[in-house]
Amino acid sequence: QTYLNMINYRPIGGLYNTGDGIKMCQKVGADLWHMNAYEGGFGLGGSTWNIPEGGNAINIQTLSQGVLNTGGLILVGTSGQRFLNESEIVRHGHLYEGNNIWENPKFPEKVWLIFDETQKKLIDEEGSIPEAYRNTVVECATVSEAAKYIGCDEATLKETINEYNYFAKTGKDYAHNREAQFMRPMEGKLYVCRMLEGLLNTQGGPKRNANAEVLDVTGTPIPHLYSAGEMGGITSLMYQGGTNVAECFIMGEIAGKNAAKAKEPLPTYNALPAVESTPTKLGEVTDLGGTEGEYEVGANQYIGTGTGMNGDVVVRVTMDGNKISNVEVLKHAETDGIGTPAIEKIPNAFNGLSTAEEIDGIDNISGSTITSKALKEAVKNALASVK
Repeated sequence: QTYLNMINYRPIGGLYNTGDGIKMCQKVGADLWHMNAYEGGFGLGGSTWNIPEGGNAINIQTLSQGVLNTGGLILVGTSGQRFLNESEIVRHGHLYEGNNIWENPKFPEKVWLIFDETQKKLIDEEGSIPEAYRNTVVECATVSEAAKYIGCDEATLKETINEYNYFAKTGKDYAHNREAQFMRPMEGKLYVCRMLEGLLNTQGGPKRNANAEVLDVTGTPIPHLYSAGEMGGITSLMYQGGTNVAECFIMGEIAGKNAAKAKEPLPTYNALPAVESTPTKLGEVTDLGGTEGEYEVGANQYIGTGTGMNGDVVVRVTMDGNKISNVEVLKHAETDGIGTPAIEKIPNAFNGLSTAEEIDGIDNISGSTITSKALKEAVKNALASVK
């Protein structure tokens, strides 16, 4: 409903395709693509009968022309106007738009099937409407009765039928390109039946690359996460023939092989601590205003803060005259084994230094560059506080 503009529909595919995979991938930051693409019904514009909620859709006149999509018969929407070629052979819910473009139809909020007396006899002879839905067909003696039942403007519905009859007589459907051989003017009583949209499956989902890796919103693969098949499939709008099953096989093999490969363990990342601040007026200094008051300082001691990989790195610097005599790390959230080597080794390297230039000259610890820079930044900020 959010992405496809489909409101009143029933699934042709599995009833348990409820989007859980998409939601799971969203929780770990996956990007989404092709959320506006879907595969629909295979006949009568992709519509189905007025099936109760929770039931499966039924394909109508599947991949063929017959009594349920030709002759004195049209589909109209909420306002009583036609909106597609009723006789088109629907390709996975896509209709031909010209210029080799096959797109999903734009369904109105409500859809109604209307046919005349002659068409009713043909439909009854073939028993084309399932018994469970024959009682959903309402007989209307006039266009006025049909419009009243549908809830549309009588003049609009009358114009729609007159226009269709003109197309049928002249052999040219200027509105939706329905072929002359599949049209016949509507005469006599009208029969009206509420229809719903048919949905086979959605194509949208987590974006993936050629390695079947799921990507985040920056285009970076999310470690150890792979996808295949229709959830995030490559169909972007037009249906590329055979892609659904082919993509399941091909991307499934790629995803399976890559997922099964031996991998280095991921580093353990610690979540950033929550920061709370409750200033009562503009400009008031709160816990976000500085760190000096949070930590004890003695004579010739100063607090400094730098930005590490996982948050603030806070140090307490003790001065002996104009030179550093000791650096203590009071707070950090650096990852064990990645940032902690710098925390353990660098503080002693500051002893005897007195200027920012000397501090910048300290070598970073290999593999802990961000934490090394955070420590140097913190010490320089502490020196800036020396009176």
